[in-house]
Amino acid sequence: MIIGTCYLPGADAITNDPASQYLEKMCYPNLSNATRGTSLQLSTNEIAASLARSSFPCEQEMYIEAVCTANGTTPIDFLAEQECLCTGGYWEAVRGCNACNYAHGYRGSPSISAAAFEHSTASYVSSISAAECHVSPPYQPFSNLLPTVNITSLYDSPSITLASDRFPNNTAVSKYFTATRSMTPGNISGSATARLTSWTNYSGLRYTPTSTPDTTGSPSTSTSATSISAAGSSATNGARAGAVMARSGRCLLAVMLGFTVL
Repeated sequence: MIIGTCYLPGADAITNDPASQYLEKMCYPNLSNATRGTSLQLSTNEIAASLARSSFPCEQEMYIEAVCTANGTTPIDFLAEQECLCTGGYWEAVRGCNACNYAHGYRGSPSISAAAFEHSTASYVSSISAAECHVSPPYQPFSNLLPTVNITSLYDSPSITLASDRFPNNTAVSKYFTATRSMTPGNISGSATARLTSWTNYSGLRYTPTSTPDTTGSPSTSTSATSISAAGSSATNGARAGAVMARSGRCLLAVMLGFTVL
């Protein structure tokens, strides 16, 4: 399944995986449109913001992640991130993005049935959304709930094998998904509005809590910065905006760099 979709500049061109390139064109039609990018003259930091009005679930998932991701490492920053992800349509966009990839032949395993794929996706989304949204107060960033991705291994991973495409070369969302709510960021309110609003973690550090919640659900709120392994060749899934698609044999994950919360 796909969550936090894994995006890196030009990765598909480097790996030359036609299946990944095809999924990108079907599920990220605006982002993958080189002519659009050139005509809009977008900087790296503007790519995700340009998707704000996109009707495509995968692009909305990327946009919402970009604007919601915590810029700082205090409880206020994590609360703002939680409100933004959990009170809006992020999880709806995740569902829609998974539906797009499945409709166009992505299975993880070519033999998995539609029912099994849907069940697996629903179970995973339920689990990770509960981990992010049912903690009060939140004590870690959403990115800590997602796996660390080794970028180098993505380039070396096997090509994706697609199953039957239900709607070949057709990007229409209506063919594979009907949203039950708007796919927009949630509202940040109250004390959470005091969160840090500029992105400063350009070194690619992964912030982890120094302790976990006790049995009463009241965590220690101090955090520390720990460097992710293999600096320069690893990245944390779900981090920032502006990226272009990378591929993995199991999923498409997103690594976003340098976006400021609106």
